[in-house]
Amino acid sequence: SVNLLIVILLLTFFYLTAEFLPKYGKIFALTAVLTIFCFYLFISANFFHENNFFPSKTSYICPITKLQYNWKNTCEKGYFTSCYNYYNILADSLTKKNLFLFRYKDLKDIHPVLRSYLVQDTTFYKEKFYLYFGITPVLLFYLPFHLVTGLYLTDKFLVFILSCISFLLSIFLIRRCCSHNFLCSGSCTLPLLRSSNPLIFLLVGLCGWLPFLIIRSSIYESAIITAHVLLLASFAVFCYRLSFCRSRQSAVSDISVFLLGLFLSLAVGARPHYVLFIPIFLAAIVWINISENKKCLKQILCFLIPCAVIGCILALYNYFRFDSIFNFGWQNQMNGLNQKSYILNFSDFWTGITNNLFKFPDRDLNTIFALAKTHGHSVGNEWTAGIFWTCPIIIFLVFLPKILKETYKKDIKFFIFLSVMTCVIIINMTVTSFVGMVNRYFAEYLPFMIILSLIIFFKILNETKNRGTKILLNILFISIFFYSVFMNTALLFSKANALYYVLSDENFYTYTKFIKNLF
Repeated sequence: SVNLLIVILLLTFFYLTAEFLPKYGKIFALTAVLTIFCFYLFISANFFHENNFFPSKTSYICPITKLQYNWKNTCEKGYFTSCYNYYNILADSLTKKNLFLFRYKDLKDIHPVLRSYLVQDTTFYKEKFYLYFGITPVLLFYLPFHLVTGLYLTDKFLVFILSCISFLLSIFLIRRCCSHNFLCSGSCTLPLLRSSNPLIFLLVGLCGWLPFLIIRSSIYESAIITAHVLLLASFAVFCYRLSFCRSRQSAVSDISVFLLGLFLSLAVGARPHYVLFIPIFLAAIVWINISENKKCLKQILCFLIPCAVIGCILALYNYFRFDSIFNFGWQNQMNGLNQKSYILNFSDFWTGITNNLFKFPDRDLNTIFALAKTHGHSVGNEWTAGIFWTCPIIIFLVFLPKILKETYKKDIKFFIFLSVMTCVIIINMTVTSFVGMVNRYFAEYLPFMIILSLIIFFKILNETKNRGTKILLNILFISIFFYSVFMNTALLFSKANALYYVLSDENFYTYTKFIKNLF
């Protein structure tokens, strides 16, 4: 524990030295970014089937023609992992002009246990097994990578790369929203927001729950991080649209709106419920044009054309698989659950909200904190901890109503931006609370909560005139940083989390050795 505290103190030292040595600010910022990247690489490449990290010439699932291997030894060696690298199998199928993963007749003679590994969480329809998850990751990453390089892109490697991109996009949004020439009115001198301050980078990178996606990367995490990055990219181009509002820059504005529709529609191909964000952003675009006294028909078309094209592709993808454009395959999902029995169950929603927000982690004498096993939900009662305990910076969201009221009167663009991000948080938190208390679902809304809470914090700091209050706010921020990094690191390497995520003896040895050295 002492070693961990020393590490966090050294990270805090970045902030102090960056303030006194501004000319070295970019070096400190770059060091913070590289620290996050290295940490992501470490947990991704060393745990949970660490041999399946880098791209390879094989798909990491034994070809069906070689299933004469003893099924028990094959499973124990980790070659067959449920829900693992299905995207590569689909990529292979697409090159053969097929949309299915396996035919039933190809698997019917395989041992039932091995077959269960092969088809876990797929969709069974008309004697064929299909991929339940969205096709966007395949079209954007897996298939192009395989066609260009001849190698197979692993889930772990993709989640690592996209998590790094997510981290950078989050930093961009925070800095862009709090800069003096965008959204915030008036001059903006924010000492914590200068490029010389790495605390923001470290808080966003370590406390946004992305490490929990990275440490156990599989097909679920690939779908979530793909949609998450596309949604962050949507907010990035939305910022561009808010910036370029003068008539001579209308072409750039139209392109940004087109990209906004493209990114959002592609995100739907990874997470179907993201379709709810399309009307929200469309309403925002219309509102912005009205506030600028501009005709909005052109930008509406720029937004809807990519949505319509991608929507038709997704609809046809569903129709060719399941004979219906509205059938996503969840009714026939091979996971042993009656999907209709728990979807839209209000008691599950309330259980998920209360646990995901307020669940205090168990104490662990060996590792300070341990993730607590939740219970009461119909599905997905995993090891988790409430986000109010893991990232207390989000307490600044209590000022959101006040900020919205003020910005509605003073800066309508800022109001629209904050409102859209608030809607995204509410929708993702609501949907994921209905379908289970699962660690990976935190990454769908917690990063946006951190972004929004930091924007609010910096706006409050900027508008505070009293020097003593500013000092107290800075002390509060450093305290929150110190606590949040410590809590998230302790949870990530806690005993409960290790037992849940580590599957092999070699991984467990590496894992426990690291814990002993750290604590």
